[in-house]
Amino acid sequence: MKGRPGASPTAPAIRMTKRPGHADIQRARWQLWAVTFAILGSLAVALVFLAGGQSAIRHNPLPQGTLRVALLGLIAAFVLYAIDRERHLRRLAERLTHEQVESTQLATRLRYLAELQRERDTSAALFDGAADGIVVVDAELRLLRFNGAMQALCGQTGSKVLGGLAPVVLHFESTDGTPLEGAEYPLAAVLADGMPRSMELLLFVPGGERRWVSGTFSPIRDPETGEAVLALGIVRDISQQKEIEQLQRDFVSIVSHELRAPLTAIKGFAKTLVVKDEELSPATRREFLSTVNEQAERLARLVDDLLQVSRIDAKRVRVEWSEVDVADVLRDLMGQFHSKWGARRVVVDVDRGLPVVRADRQKFEEILINLIDNAIKYSPESTPVRVSARVTGDELEIAVADRGFGIAPDDAAELFQKFQRITTPATRDIGGTGLGLYIVKGLVEAHGGRVWVESVPGAGSTFAFTMPRARAEALPEEMHA
Repeated sequence: MKGRPGASPTAPAIRMTKRPGHADIQRARWQLWAVTFAILGSLAVALVFLAGGQSAIRHNPLPQGTLRVALLGLIAAFVLYAIDRERHLRRLAERLTHEQVESTQLATRLRYLAELQRERDTSAALFDGAADGIVVVDAELRLLRFNGAMQALCGQTGSKVLGGLAPVVLHFESTDGTPLEGAEYPLAAVLADGMPRSMELLLFVPGGERRWVSGTFSPIRDPETGEAVLALGIVRDISQQKEIEQLQRDFVSIVSHELRAPLTAIKGFAKTLVVKDEELSPATRREFLSTVNEQAERLARLVDDLLQVSRIDAKRVRVEWSEVDVADVLRDLMGQFHSKWGARRVVVDVDRGLPVVRADRQKFEEILINLIDNAIKYSPESTPVRVSARVTGDELEIAVADRGFGIAPDDAAELFQKFQRITTPATRDIGGTGLGLYIVKGLVEAHGGRVWVESVPGAGSTFAFTMPRARAEALPEEMHA
């Protein structure tokens, strides 16, 4: 069978039908009446013709009344037929009007549903994309909604916990570590009294970690009864904020202690020199003045450390690049340490022919001073501190080793953070700000190097760092002296 051009020979024929409109119905009415009158006229002529013909044949013409009655009967029949067709067309028009109204209402409903779906999609996107954790529970504390931020915060997957009980999934504790259960559970309390509340909490997560969170819990009420039927919880992780607050407290505590000790010494010796100057021998006065000078230098170092920390935090460490002879730097430092620490031995063990590196000499010395000071403070007086340097590929590695108390693996990861100090019975009385290793890390990284620690508790520690052996022509433009 031959089909239309471009159509598949196997495709079924599809006949499109068009629903009649008002114009089609009106046109049908005019056509109906035109056909009706045409038929009536033709019948009338035919009747007259037939009547006249029969009269002529039989020579007995029909009475005029008979013809009129017959003609009127035909006319009446066709008029009734036309009226019936008119009624049918009117019913079609009414049906069409009704269908058009229904179509308009359907289109309105479809637009409303589309807008409602868009609003739901927007709400879902806002809910799932919120930075804070959001949870919704019913009156029985069963989880209805659980966004991505909440999943990340508590370490649970939403699809696995939906429908479960909130207290089983979200383990809230008070700030002193007391579990919040029963009526004290925040979402349960909101449903019970219908009162919103905000509080700081601890959230216990799988693995044993506790996170500081700030929670805002509110009721969702039935619009007709006003009863709290759902509860909404918005939870924000404030662990970093709490760490900053703790750092601030540590800073005030440590710095005030480190300031108080030298200031007390300076004030005491200065007062003695003022009050009893004439009673003191020249040797005693020199000793007192030397102590005042040492404590003033201690204060100056503390201020320098604080300024260095602020520059490291702001990533504004300025490196004055120059050629640095590592062996020469170590020789200079040995003289300083001998005068400072006296009998304490600092052993230098370096490879022969160490290369000249590009670095900031002052900051390079500061790194070594901090590491050697740290090793001397945290090791017995009878044990030496060993400083070594060697070439490893494209880097120069410098290590400072001691035979001190050693560091536990868990503590080693935090040593290079601000105000971090190891507090054990053996180290409790050792002074310090906890800034030295943080400064070391910041200065080493400013040179493009790495720093780490290797330690065995009770057997000592080795702090090592690297400096890249970059040639001057290979350095970035801003690194050239």
